[in-house]
Order: sequence, then structure tokens, then C-alpha cells
Amino acid sequence: MKGLLFTVLTLVAGISFAQTYDLNVENAKVKFEYVDEGVKGSVSGVKAQLKLELKDTLSTASITGTADVTTLSTGNKMRDKHLQSADFFDAKKYPEMSFTCDEVIQKGDKHYARGTLKIKDVEKTVKFGIKTSDDYISFYTTIFSLDYGVAVKKGRDTSKVKIQVIVPAK
Repeated sequence: MKGLLFTVLTLVAGISFAQTYDLNVENAKVKFEYVDEGVKGSVSGVKAQLKLELKDTLSTASITGTADVTTLSTGNKMRDKHLQSADFFDAKKYPEMSFTCDEVIQKGDKHYARGTLKIKDVEKTVKFGIKTSDDYISFYTTIFSLDYGVAVKKGRDTSKVKIQVIVPAK
């Protein structure tokens, strides 16, 4: 994270005290795994923005992003169609899911983006861990799909979903 933040700060230094950047998300993906079902998949069509204010970088940094639910893919066309139906994501009515970061938090050498995740018409506060390398920035968290009305089973504990958003740095 330090390397990526340094690179971003170096690029924007001297341009302005507040700058908004559209991230290169052409190859970005949201990967997910329904833990109890063993089902993995991805959603593409990611759009995102990063805003930094150089006077106070982490506390004023913001991240916003959306992913196109109609691109959901698990490798099984019948399951994909069912997941996009009104029984689950209702992709016709809610074609995007979104995340709006309220703050970036640093705890030791780890960074987190805390904000609002919206799936369908449900908004919940979540905290994404942030990992970086020279090749990508990754955001990861675990949610319960039942909380968003997108559940295979009716028990909350059986609706655990691991999420990873991967944004290539190059």
C-alpha cells in the first residue's frame, strides 16, 4: 500500500490539493465465493474513482465504485441466469452494486476502506482490507448475502460470501 500511495502521491504532487482520478478498471473484477455452497464467480464492468487531498491523504481519501451485476459469471449459465433473476440479485431492477468509502483507516502496516456497500436496495457499512503489489490493488471482505436479500438459504450463517475486488495497477 505504501508503494501505491507513494506512486499516486508522486503523480499528483504539485497539480492540486484535491484531485479526483478515474482508475484504470478495464480488467478489474469482483470475485466472490459463497462459502457453504462452494460456488465461485466474478462480476466485471467495474467503474471506480479515487480522490486524494494531499494535505491529509488517508483521512480524506475516498473511493467509489460500481460493478455491473448483469456480468455475473459462475461458469454455469443456468445458475448465472437464476442468480440474476428476481429470486436473487434482480439484475433488471438493480443492474449495479456499489461501494462508497467513508474513510481509509491505517492500523499498523494494514489499511482498510470503510464505507457503504449497496446491493439491490440494501445499504450496509462494511470494511474492506486493502492489499497492494506492483501489479494490482485488492480490496477484500466477507459479507452475508442474506443481509442484502441475496441468499441461497435462509440461515444467515450459511450465507457467508467472501469478496475480493482486484484492480490491476498497470
